[in-house]
Amino acid sequence: MLRSNNFLDFHAEKGTGFLHPGGVALTDLLIKELAPFKDMNVLEVGCGTGATIVRLTKNYKTQSTAVDFSARMLASAKQRAWWSGVLRQIRFKKTNDDGILPFPDNSFDAVYSESVLAIMSSHSLQKLLMEISRVLVPGGKFISNDAIWKAGSTAADIERINAACLRDFGIVQSIGSPAYKVDWVKLFGQSGLTVLGTTSANKATVSLPIRNGIDLYKLYKTFLALFNPFLWYKQGRFKQSLNSAHQHDGDFIESYLFVMQNKKQGL
Repeated sequence: MLRSNNFLDFHAEKGTGFLHPGGVALTDLLIKELAPFKDMNVLEVGCGTGATIVRLTKNYKTQSTAVDFSARMLASAKQRAWWSGVLRQIRFKKTNDDGILPFPDNSFDAVYSESVLAIMSSHSLQKLLMEISRVLVPGGKFISNDAIWKAGSTAADIERINAACLRDFGIVQSIGSPAYKVDWVKLFGQSGLTVLGTTSANKATVSLPIRNGIDLYKLYKTFLALFNPFLWYKQGRFKQSLNSAHQHDGDFIESYLFVMQNKKQGL
């Protein structure tokens, strides 16, 4: 039974899919920009409960790899893959939160992450971006979906909101360095990644030919939750925090999809 105050552990236990800011609408745009094809070698960094990697594997027949440093999230992702019939088609690996990826150079055609980069430490983030560039093939795509600070947010705003988020959820809202969109673009460039375009979640409108089917795993987890009063208690506590101390956090942050290309030259 879940005995953690961590927001991510709670959603791993619930099996929540598309937890990231922007939800499934931003994932739809991510998939469109990714342009997946059969046998495409794709890596998800921070797979969470596996909703996106399962969708890619099931609908586009990609050669899929997913990593996460949370054992709870990986367990949930594997269960979702099993319920969806693609467990054998996805390679799951646990990583540390130091930003190191356990793969050879030029291993993947594309890499993506959703609501991962902005909750890392600045040091680990810089290492991870270099690692993503390393494991990507020359010219390969990296797509990131993250909530970052609006230009008008002050250092005091960032510090105050992040302190409250750590207290109430166990994670920051978004790191303070890099903070703003221009800072993120600069850091991506320093890591060997050229930013091809950015899209705000408010403008993420796309229609994909393949939609989400029935999530049997989510139905299963919802049924189990009926018999877990502590899970409902935690949900009430998190909801209370979101509707009180954090109801205005959204005034300071905005979710963006960054589409990038690996700058390194071919062998």
